[in-house]
Amino acid sequence: MRLFSLILAPFAFGTSAFVFVGLIEPISIELGESVPAVGQLQTVFALACGLGGPILARLLSRFDRKYLLILVMLLLTLMNLISALAVDLASIAIIRLICGFFAGLTLPLATSIAVNMVPEIKRPYAIAMVLGGYTLAFMVGMPVGSMLGDFFGWRSVFWFAGSIAMVASIIIA
Repeated sequence: MRLFSLILAPFAFGTSAFVFVGLIEPISIELGESVPAVGQLQTVFALACGLGGPILARLLSRFDRKYLLILVMLLLTLMNLISALAVDLASIAIIRLICGFFAGLTLPLATSIAVNMVPEIKRPYAIAMVLGGYTLAFMVGMPVGSMLGDFFGWRSVFWFAGSIAMVASIIIA
């Protein structure tokens, strides 16, 4: 069960990262921005992950990984909820930048926790289990988010992603 709980971290991460992609046009219409400009929110998040993950991993290496992962999940929760309340593209971009910077720790933390929970011979299985959560984000998180966005508006996808991150933090704790 403990290993299974770690699937939720990359599920929350992947959902948080990509859930709004199917709703770029409605976001652009409501915010009065171009579709390409709104699409750059994904770039901002990805760049922040690429920079933040390695930097924070180095700076925070002496801290307990489980507590760091819970903290990252809580930050994902908060940043997604704040994204749902943002009033313009610049605000969302700043929020996504901060979110991505910390979210870059999700996969390394969850994976390192998982491999330390099992005997050496089962480490590939543990890694595959954790990374399966990322696949679930594409198979479940994004489509459900898009459906919610179609029915309740694009802001609901951030509420949804924040909820997943909150549940992940509780279960991992």
